[in-house]
Amino acid sequence: MDVQELLKLEWGEQDRYLETLSVEGLESLAIELYDLNYSKVDKELLGMVTHERAIRINQDFVWTPEKRQRFLQVSKELTSRIEAGYEEAWRIADSLEERIKNGDVFLNDYEVDLKVTPYMKSNEAEVSNDWKTSIELVLSEPKSWFSVFEESVAGHFHYDTSSVRVSKFIDTEFNWNVEYLRGVFDDSWVDYAIHWLLDLNWSFQDIVNIDHIWVDVAVKYQSFRRF
Repeated sequence: MDVQELLKLEWGEQDRYLETLSVEGLESLAIELYDLNYSKVDKELLGMVTHERAIRINQDFVWTPEKRQRFLQVSKELTSRIEAGYEEAWRIADSLEERIKNGDVFLNDYEVDLKVTPYMKSNEAEVSNDWKTSIELVLSEPKSWFSVFEESVAGHFHYDTSSVRVSKFIDTEFNWNVEYLRGVFDDSWVDYAIHWLLDLNWSFQDIVNIDHIWVDVAVKYQSFRRF
């Protein structure tokens, strides 16, 4: 079915059509939707497609000892990278606050943002350089906010030295080995970052396939003057 025809269908009809597609067909459709002009992307339909894909892949997924070990390693690496990026963001914020406090001739305000993006190796023998045709890109860089983990960390007008400096993607109080993973990791600790990926329709195999994580700490320096 043509994408434009699919977009015109009611939700129930779309859902029934997706159930007829193979995993490969769902991936091709997800890529086609993703490559539409941003303003025309039906992000709800794209979410339905990736959700159906994850369900199909997870149904046939077998938890071998090697995959269990790799899954937990990814969980720890994600949390470690998010924590490192968050700490770096606050170090920058602290130094900028000192500049403002000391009457910096330029700086009045700033924004520090964190973006952490996991990427997976391709299911092919070698990673393709053509990211535009990759389901990996669809999942790693969602059109709605361009990164899986994205957070505004600090700014001058909401700077608070007494605040708890912990990313919203870090939860040390609760073990996220439940819901999606019940009965699989009952005796292991699973970080919230993994739960977040599963909520975003990453399959178990997608997470096992993560092999590098990109961390961006972006700073916007702001100056204004009334006269």
